[in-house]
Amino acid sequence: MVTSQIETDYIYFGFGKITNYLINYNRWEGKRVVCVTNQTDVVTSDRTTTFVDYAYLPELEVNSKTAIFNWKEVNTLNSTALEWVASNSFSARKSFLLSSASLYRESDIPIKEDDSNLEENYSENNKYILEQVIGRILREKSIVHTNLRLSNVFGENLNYGFIANLLNSLRNQKPAVIFNQTSITRDFLYIEDLRTAIAKLSKMEFSEENLNLGSGIGITIDRVLEVFSFLGFEITDVIYADAPENIRQKVVLDCTKLKEIIDWKPKDFEASIKRILETSSPTT
Repeated sequence: MVTSQIETDYIYFGFGKITNYLINYNRWEGKRVVCVTNQTDVVTSDRTTTFVDYAYLPELEVNSKTAIFNWKEVNTLNSTALEWVASNSFSARKSFLLSSASLYRESDIPIKEDDSNLEENYSENNKYILEQVIGRILREKSIVHTNLRLSNVFGENLNYGFIANLLNSLRNQKPAVIFNQTSITRDFLYIEDLRTAIAKLSKMEFSEENLNLGSGIGITIDRVLEVFSFLGFEITDVIYADAPENIRQKVVLDCTKLKEIIDWKPKDFEASIKRILETSSPTT
């Protein structure tokens, strides 16, 4: 039985470091936000933001301008939650799933969104399965839905990934784990650019089901270390280890489709790292 009707600008399914950043920015903008999460014991609703436990979804009717699914938590959604998303109690104008570029196989050239670029046995990958499940439900409701395949997101207060590993080493004076194979190359996406892209995409009309979201620039482990050193934060406490045998050597996204939809000019990598270092003031 529906007991509450909510009109909102954004509804988030899942709460983590990235969605927390996005929600805080929405709050700063004065946007109305609903966040559905199983972590309601650690977050508090306020004037513009309502946190709702999955268990209470059947009591809600929500109409949102934009819906954002965080796969890490949505991956644990039960049938009741999925039924609610599929029901008339939920509606949205646009929807995005924060998916991952880890679906792609390695490549010497920037990777397009084509299925031919996906890893072997991709159909068994939980991320891909989630893309298909969420996408099918929303498109059947005529909600414009796009899987955003994110490159390696980095930024203030994120606690995972290679750059977070280096920042943690500086802040807490702990060894950083670095692969011996320092030519391994990745595409890095500053979290501010992610926020900007979602805000712009929410306002645009397009029909892409899958969309790469990254800088489109390949950066090696060596280059990341060079940037830290150049900025005066050389990583000296290091544990070197061999990378796993099956690690992909190079993954860089082709963001041509993204550039055709929005004005996409991600921030310079070195400038972004400098800003994080100045903001967090790690100990040298």
